[in-house]
Amino acid sequence: MDPVMVKVAKADGNSENPAPGLASDTATLNGDKLTLTFNGALDKTSAEEEANYKVEKEDAQGT
Repeated sequence: MDPVMVKVAKADGNSENPAPGLASDTATLNGDKLTLTFNGALDKTSAEEEANYKVEKEDAQGT
């Protein structure tokens, strides 16, 4: 199975808001493994309060 690019946004229903701490709003889904790239480590507070992400699969046209 080829990797699939997915969009990761803050889980507030607004996909225009980037997920906090992420280096990019895209991630790679390969089978059942989702790879995210962060801007440094999330501390415990950030992980509990802000690491709540909405993941949307996009097709080849980006929709």
